Amino acid sequence: MSVRVLGIGGSHRVGNADALLSRAMEGVACRGVEVELVLLRHLRIEVCGMCDEHCNRTGTCPLNDGMQGLYGKLRQANGLILASPIYFRSVSAQTKLMVDRCQTLWATKHLLHRPVSDAPTPRPGVFIAVSNQEKPQEYPGALTVVKSFFATLDFDYAGELLVGGMDWAGEVQGHPDQLERAFKLGVELARLAQQSAG
Repeated sequence: MSVRVLGIGGSHRVGNADALLSRAMEGVACRGVEVELVLLRHLRIEVCGMCDEHCNRTGTCPLNDGMQGLYGKLRQANGLILASPIYFRSVSAQTKLMVDRCQTLWATKHLLHRPVSDAPTPRPGVFIAVSNQEKPQEYPGALTVVKSFFATLDFDYAGELLVGGMDWAGEVQGHPDQLERAFKLGVELARLAQQSAG
């Protein structure tokens, strides 16, 4: 049985979050685990409007956009790495759009009592966040969103990498220690995904 880890990049540009995500994915791949990368800036994702609560009744979303392909990837992944820059002490707008559009999976699980994963559960997930601030209070808002998102999709919150003091795109390349932490996070996620998949 193949094991697959999905990486989701929530940055609006190529920058530090992407670099750390890429390094984490390298860590996953070094254990022989299949990886797939999705960059949300390349998808057209509409705002969740609840659409007469269509998803609450059917477990499907009627909006025909980039999320339709992503739902299946989220369901099939054995592990997840989500990376986002921090904006106003939360995740990026692109990331929050994706999370909000997973209302259909929340409804599938909690209202329709159907599984939200095609892979064995619980499955591991980790979060990478990048901020220009060094203060620890930059992250709790984002962590609340991400942990709720993971729980809805039956991902165990298995770890995080919170990197502050990154003022400009690409700055993390001058911090090999942070890139190494990302690599090790990926290695550990791959181990947990393999373990979960049996």
